[in-house]
Amino acid sequence: MGVPGPGRRPDAGSPDPDLGHRNHGTFTIHACPERPDAFGLVGRLPVVTPALAAVGTALEAGVDAGVCVADAALRAYRASRQEMLDWVESMRRSPHLSAARHVVGQASPTAESAAESKARIRLLALGYRVVPQVVLREQDGAFVARVDFLLPDLGVVVEVDGALKYAGAEGRAALVEEKRREDGIRRLGYGVARLVWADLDDLARIRELVERAARTVTRAPERVSVTVAAHQRRTGAVWDGLLLHSYADVVPRA
Repeated sequence: MGVPGPGRRPDAGSPDPDLGHRNHGTFTIHACPERPDAFGLVGRLPVVTPALAAVGTALEAGVDAGVCVADAALRAYRASRQEMLDWVESMRRSPHLSAARHVVGQASPTAESAAESKARIRLLALGYRVVPQVVLREQDGAFVARVDFLLPDLGVVVEVDGALKYAGAEGRAALVEEKRREDGIRRLGYGVARLVWADLDDLARIRELVERAARTVTRAPERVSVTVAAHQRRTGAVWDGLLLHSYADVVPRA
């Protein structure tokens, strides 16, 4: 398929409808729909197409895993939201179909990792308005940072840290650079909440970190609104419920 998942053990698809599910210890084989567009080839290896893989992951592993796969497929231009919806509509008798519909509705090409996908789900579940991948600039237009999430109603930036990001000598250099970057964000008046993977299954912990960061905000709300408006002009993103993003395009880096 060629898109990353959330770290669970791999699944494989088979076109044999009589196969059912077979557990092979390190992976599981699932029966797939008998349709010519269900499979593609990577080299000579038949693989489930990304759109079906995202829907199938939602059906078999739930919303978190499904959103992680769907986000990755969208970001890599390996599937469209409409292709995922078409698979959902063609599998009306499948159990847990509501989970698959929810996944397609929640999917966004803005996530750069499974951790970012999961963090976005949690922030939305807590009722925050969320703007992913926002570029922050000085008043003179100088680039400061592109952040994982901005919560515009609070003036809080949320960053998601990977477990190996600061390991080794290169990691120490990255830590120094990240400290410089965070100082720049705070200098603009934003509060900063940092999440690690272990935080992402604890809604109370996420809310605590966000609210703590909100108490440090000094940037005026109208200036936050100006930043969000500039992001919309730059990316073409629109509000979809509590989320500001574009289904069609990956958000530019600068």
